[in-house]
Amino acid sequence: MTEDKKNLDEKEKVIKVINIRIAKIEDAEKLYEMCLLFNDTTTATTKVKVAEHLEKSAEIVCIAEQEEVLIGFVCGRIESHLSFGSPIGTITEIFVREQYRQKGVATKLFEQIEQEFLQRNVNRFRVFTTSDNEKAVNFYKHQAYHQIHTVMFRKDV
Repeated sequence: MTEDKKNLDEKEKVIKVINIRIAKIEDAEKLYEMCLLFNDTTTATTKVKVAEHLEKSAEIVCIAEQEEVLIGFVCGRIESHLSFGSPIGTITEIFVREQYRQKGVATKLFEQIEQEFLQRNVNRFRVFTTSDNEKAVNFYKHQAYHQIHTVMFRKDV
């Protein structure tokens, strides 16, 4: 068996056994742990804030799990703007545990969040990343997103 075939077989095994679904309040503790991995331990979030977010926020949170272990998540929100004719779905975060990367998990999460947007009559999507995050840029391009020339600024007060 060639190395490529072996890698493809392993990738297929992972894809077949993961479950993608909308996060529930019961997922708050596991999601909090994922947020720490995603952002680092200095993040301002808490278990309580994650639970409140799941309960009250309009943000859509989808999770990937394998045998009840949370292995990834994606978040998105639908935004309407005065100058745009139709709402736009913004993917705000995506994270997959390192040992599950390159196995189709992020693609499945992207497909799910896009389906959630489509079910809400949103057919225009966007995602932001830093220009030096080559892996993310390549992943988004592989998902048929095209790069636009937007510059984002931030101010902390």
